[in-house]
Amino acid sequence: MQTRHLHQLLSRLERVADVGCAEISFNEMMFWFDAERFTVTIWREIAEKWEELLANTRTMSDKKHVPLLVGEGQPGYVFVWGEGMTTSKDSWLKDVQELAKRKGANEVMTA
Repeated sequence: MQTRHLHQLLSRLERVADVGCAEISFNEMMFWFDAERFTVTIWREIAEKWEELLANTRTMSDKKHVPLLVGEGQPGYVFVWGEGMTTSKDSWLKDVQELAKRKGANEVMTA
């Protein structure tokens, strides 16, 4: 991922932490990650950046375990601050950590 794309991703994640949600279009994500499809590797990188954001932001130090949730819409994904929320197999919102845990780094994943 290019540095400028990383900054864009981090900016969106910071928006989730600040206002509770942010959207990223499918095309943006494919461009940022230089990918043709969504894989577990992408979800792992997003999960890692979310954890880093919470761990390294002074105002978030007591929120280190707040999940990042994602829902698939059109034309992209909606990322949501997951504090106090639960997900299930059938819920629209999915926990990014769960998407990142799937087996096989090249497995195609959708929220």
